[in-house]
Amino acid sequence: MSQETIDVTTLDSAGEFREYIGGFKDGGEVTASGYFDPSDPGQQAVYTAMENSTVEKFTIQFPASMGASWEFDGVVTSFQTTAELEEAIGFEITIQVSGKPTLTLPTGI
Repeated sequence: MSQETIDVTTLDSAGEFREYIGGFKDGGEVTASGYFDPSDPGQQAVYTAMENSTVEKFTIQFPASMGASWEFDGVVTSFQTTAELEEAIGFEITIQVSGKPTLTLPTGI
């Protein structure tokens, strides 16, 4: 995630330094890669979402030992496969986050 800043410096501002406040936030992009498996339902769903230009719900679930996850709506902006000789076929996806993502932290933190 990132946040824009808005310059609010005035002639009455103290000193020679600019002053800022927070502006719009951007959920950013999420990229993922792995081995291409055309029979995998998840990869099929991501490809279909890109073809249809639809906003979908996504979850990034971290290992159970961490107990954290990200949930967000997003638009798939890239779905690519590789075709390297003598190597497994890979894929890469990019998802543009739409709206506010939610970070769930483990209890007790």
